[in-house]
This record gives sequence, structure tokens and C-alpha cells, in this order.
Amino acid sequence: MARGIKPKHPLGSVASGAVHGVMASGVSAGSRGIKQPHPLGSVSIQPLTVVSVSSASTGVKISELPAASAVNDTDQLEVNQDGTSRRLTISQITALTPAPDLSAYALIASPTFTGDPKAPTPATDDNDTSIATTAFTRAAIASFAPAPDLSAYAPLASPVFTGNPTAPTPTAGDNDTSIATTAFVAAALAAGASASGDFCATLVGPASLLTSAAVVIFPTIISGNSGGWLNTSTGAYTPPAGRYFLTAQFYGHLTSAATNLWIGITKNGGVVSSGYSTTASAAYSTLVSCAVTLDANGSDTFTVVVYGTPAAALGFDFLFTAFPISGIKGPPGDPYPGTVGGDFCATHSALGGVLGGAAATIVWPTVEVGNSGGWLNLSNGRYTPPAGRYCLFTEISGVLGVAGTILQLSVRKNGVDIGDAMLDAGSGGSQWTNPVVELLVDANGTDWFDVQGSASAGVTTCRGRFLAYPISGIKGPPGDPGAMFLSGAGAPTLSAAKGTLYTRTDATTTTTRLYVNTDGGTTWANFTSSA
Repeated sequence: MARGIKPKHPLGSVASGAVHGVMASGVSAGSRGIKQPHPLGSVSIQPLTVVSVSSASTGVKISELPAASAVNDTDQLEVNQDGTSRRLTISQITALTPAPDLSAYALIASPTFTGDPKAPTPATDDNDTSIATTAFTRAAIASFAPAPDLSAYAPLASPVFTGNPTAPTPTAGDNDTSIATTAFVAAALAAGASASGDFCATLVGPASLLTSAAVVIFPTIISGNSGGWLNTSTGAYTPPAGRYFLTAQFYGHLTSAATNLWIGITKNGGVVSSGYSTTASAAYSTLVSCAVTLDANGSDTFTVVVYGTPAAALGFDFLFTAFPISGIKGPPGDPYPGTVGGDFCATHSALGGVLGGAAATIVWPTVEVGNSGGWLNLSNGRYTPPAGRYCLFTEISGVLGVAGTILQLSVRKNGVDIGDAMLDAGSGGSQWTNPVVELLVDANGTDWFDVQGSASAGVTTCRGRFLAYPISGIKGPPGDPGAMFLSGAGAPTLSAAKGTLYTRTDATTTTTRLYVNTDGGTTWANFTSSA
């Protein structure tokens, strides 16, 4: 019987009865094998012996063919089926062989699995590079002993520390939710140990300084000026941005009658406050002063300027002071940081036509700074600040044109005089004068204050000023939080505001639990607690 040959091939199955002949072009029958490249490796095609196969011929099994020998990709294989011949090169046969689809398989090196991959679960005590399945992990956790002891640790949320907990010290000037260590607090207190922009300076100078209008240079610093805001070479004062109270005055002894003296405070070259005085007779001593509350932007410059005709003067003493009131954390009595409470500075530039022989309340039309709470009533001249303690300052500078004219200035509280000043023109007339009243007063929140003035005769070129600022709201120099409540381990040694309380976290006796700062420095006194 004829035996069929059915190779699995891209050309399909070839039945034995239909195969007439198979041969390779350029390959001698029975002598050459055909090797075609294949995705799965090298596959040898056994050499086929070319025979004439008739319907009675006996088929040949591929396994019975001789061993293959190498062929080229250009060698051809001819298949004749039912009288139809096809020729294919080895390369074409290879291309017709489909590559295997490996998308559902993982690489051996660094495989990436999907779904729910599984692996054999190692023994519980296994300790090598085997895959730890979830079952192995749970078993390991369940068998862990003992459980971790967390009693020495604090939770992240709302931890409660004991002993002497420490933390990184923030950089100076930090202003966020970082923990403020005792070192940070001590540095902040030390940085605010002196007021910002404050100073008191003097000059004891010869009369020649007054021969013409000139800036006074103050070489001697009595206190303050730690930031060098007052230039002792030029007399220029340039404080940090803020609100300041400035005063300037000079005292002189003159030997010539009818000498006119003038002093002023300038801001960037413009006069913002001034005072006048005229000697009534020879051998006459006089004090001339002026004051102002004003704002500075950090680059504004202030100077003291004087002028006079002291041909026979014996000498003068000058004083220039400044301190910030924007550092006041008022209103008075308010222990929390806020804005200045109760402060204002108001002026009147034409009092000559207002003051008469009878005392009358001065209504101040111009507010230069402050008065954000409307404490000074611009309609009736009354000042009604919040409860607290205040510094009040008022002055009038004018020329008394008639001999014997008396210029009087007074401050009232609830309609009652509490301080006044009076100057007269003497016998000369045309005399400059400058009465000043400065007081510290307490207010209960409804108390009111006003300024009254009078002139017994003609007054010309007269102007005045009325200002106030709280002092009971001052909690220390600007940037200094004032008295605080502190705590820490060990006895306190840091510098703090006077009155600051300190609790010791590691105290073991009734005499080491609470301390109070007694000098605004590093001196602390301990209290004895009851238990």
C-alpha cells in the first residue's frame, strides 16, 4: 500500500497519493540536507530523495530520510501536487512560519506580574531569597514575640513629653509653627534688649553755633543709639520704620537783651516742629523746646536746627531725644500685641487770631499722625482715650507784640486744670515765647482732657501742638514681648522681661517650681508653693 507523508508545514498537509515529487533545486538527491532558521531554534529538514511516485509507489517517511546537511537561504524546495509545481526559498519558508506569542508569559529576569501572582509559601523559619508570600508574612507577624514596647515613645498627634525634651533651634527671625526652644527665646530677648531707634544725645557748645541757622551736631550719646541711628558726625537721625516721639531743646544764658532764639525739628529738610523765645533783658536765661510725634519710613532723616542772634551769649546746652511708640502693644491694659492705642499728634498753625484775654479751649484742626480711634474730638478739642496711663504734651510758640502780654497754656482733666505754663513779654514787646506743658495722667476710659490758652494782648505768628501716647501699654522695647510665661528644665538663667514667670518642669521640691524675673535681666527669685 502506498504510505502518505503528512508534514506539518505552512503549505498545508500533502497527501501521499498526491505527491509526485519533492526536490531541492541545486541539491543533489539523497546527498544534501536542508536547514532552515526558525524562531525556536535551528530545525533540520532531512534531504528528500527525488523519486517518481506513482499511485502504486510506496511512500517515504521523513524520519527515514538521511541526515541533513547545510543549505543556503536561497536554495529552493519544489513541491509538485496534482501537476502544479511550487518553488519556495528557504527564507520564504522561514517567513511563513509564525513566531510564538509570548505576551502571556513573564521574563525570567526581573519579571513584572499582573493579577494575583502566586508562589509556594516557604516554611515559617525560612530565611533565604525565596519569595515571601502573604501567607508567610502573616505567619511571621503572628509569631513575632515579644510585641514592641512603645512606652518610651510619644505619639505623633498631641505628644506629651517628660524630662528635658529638645528640638532643633530655629534660625533668628523665624516666624512659623516651629518649636521655639529656650535658646531661640533667649536670642530673641537679647536681640530686643534695647529699644529700636531710641537715643538721648547732648551738646554743650559755644554761642557761635547760633550765629546762623544750622544743624546741631550732637557728639555725646547719653543712652541708646545702639543701632547708630543718630549720626554723631552729621547730626542726622535715621530710625527704622515706625512712629516716634522726638523732642529738642536748648538752654542758654544771654547777656544781651532782645535776643531772638529759635529751635526746630526737620524731616527730610522741612520743619515739622519749632519753638521760639526772646530775651527780655540782659543776663537772661531761657529754655526753648519743641516736640513732635511722627512716622518714619526707614529712610527719612531728622535733624535739629537752631537760629538766633546771641552776640553776647555765654553758652548753650542742647538736648535731642527720640523713642519709638510704634513698639507699644496697646491699647493700655491690653496684654496682647496690637496697635498703638490712644496716640495722636495734632497741630494748629494760626492761633494768633484765636487766643484772647480769657482762657478758651483750643480746637486742633489738623491730625498729623495717630488718632485712629477718634480719641481726639476735632470739633470740641477733647481727648478721651481708653483706660490707661498717658503722656500728654502741649506747647505754643508765638510772638508777643505788646509789652506786658502774658501767654498762658494749661491742660485740663474733666474741666479741671492739672498743669499749666505761663510766659510774659516783659517790657520789651515783640518777644518770642514758647510755653510747654508735659504731664503723665491716668484715664478711666471716660475721662477727657483738653488744652486751654489765653493771651492778654496781641499775639502774632502763633502756632501750637497737642500730642499724647500711652505708657501703660508699653510691654518693653519694640520686638520685646514683655513679661511672659516660660517653662523648662533646670533653674532659669536666661534674660527676660521683668515680671516674667518661669515654671521648672523637673522640679522636685516646693521651692523650685516657680520663679519670677526681678530685674529684666538674668535675676530670678523662686516662690514656695503649697504642695
